[in-house]
Amino acid sequence: MSGRYNHGGFLQGHHFAILCLVAIGDIVFSGSKDIRVWRREDENLLHSCLSVIAGHQGLVRCLAASIELDNLVMCLLIYSASLDQTLKAWQVKIYPTEKANSEEPVKKIRKEKSWSSR
Repeated sequence: MSGRYNHGGFLQGHHFAILCLVAIGDIVFSGSKDIRVWRREDENLLHSCLSVIAGHQGLVRCLAASIELDNLVMCLLIYSASLDQTLKAWQVKIYPTEKANSEEPVKKIRKEKSWSSR
């Protein structure tokens, strides 16, 4: 049993309980009072926080995501439902950029828009 599961560390940063998660490829979204965007490192199970999306007045209770590719840009449409009685949609674009002294790309995030049910 000990070789079947490997602990990959903690994804820390939220100040309230984490109530939901959604993952697409190496990108993970976690919902609490805010929404955090994480990227899994290629070589291991460690994650780094790319961005924090704030916009709800209550805890985010539910997340859903879909992916679209636009040339080199990965576009994610994230839906968040909160205890503040709003449903919001966020367009998140992750742009490839180059690391200094490396051949591997780094993903850069940009939040585009949000729509609210209110």
